[in-house]
Amino acid sequence: MGEEVPMHYYIRWIYDFIAPGSGLTQYWFYGQGRRTQEAVEDYVKGITEKTYIHTDGARMYETYNAAGIIMRVACAVHVRRPFWKLKETSDDAARIVCLFDEVFRKERKWNDEEGMTNEKRRRRRWEEVYPILHEMKNILDRMEKELDKETEPDLVRAVNFALKEYPQLLRYLDDGKLAFSNNICELQMRQIAIYRNQSYFLGSVKSARRFARLVSLTQSAKNCKRNVQKYFHDILNRVVVTVKDELASILPHKWVEPVTIPLVY
Repeated sequence: MGEEVPMHYYIRWIYDFIAPGSGLTQYWFYGQGRRTQEAVEDYVKGITEKTYIHTDGARMYETYNAAGIIMRVACAVHVRRPFWKLKETSDDAARIVCLFDEVFRKERKWNDEEGMTNEKRRRRRWEEVYPILHEMKNILDRMEKELDKETEPDLVRAVNFALKEYPQLLRYLDDGKLAFSNNICELQMRQIAIYRNQSYFLGSVKSARRFARLVSLTQSAKNCKRNVQKYFHDILNRVVVTVKDELASILPHKWVEPVTIPLVY
């Protein structure tokens, strides 16, 4: 064996937290070098109001499965994905995919419906979506009893994962602001992955934190449909003269583009 070459870089994680109600995004740099529960705990410490955290099924989030101040909502796309891969070989898998797609169609329809408030959406979900999810649960319960783990291991794993996530999937019914999946997070993290693949490194822990703050403001401005160039031009001039207690007023969801009045001679 040859001599081991020491790594000249360190692996760190950047997390993406989104507040769908305001459109704000915060990329959170965690410098401990692993995807771990402590990273999320570090971010949410101090929260005293009821909060939902929308995630995939990674074990690091399981602490929020139990009812508490912070509650986890399961991502429907992650639950649906293994069934989609098996839909050509299993009628039950195909049926489950159809049920998921039916819910997504309803959500897209409601997105385009004028006057759709969060409370109205919440009621619609209990009236129209809960029966669909209940049917799905009945199919999953039957499959769990009937499947042979020796001959259909992939389907067994898909069913077990879906049953484990089902209680957290139902939580999306409780609040009209919640989405059926966390796809928006996946899409926003894609640009970070592209940047990583093109640049290979950020250089230092300090530069990683600065990078996370910069892309947080950039993505938040995009989400709030602000002109990013004008936004940064304005706040970079204002931030040095804005007191700490008023910094929230220049975040993208509250920022108002200044009006330029031409001088007439």
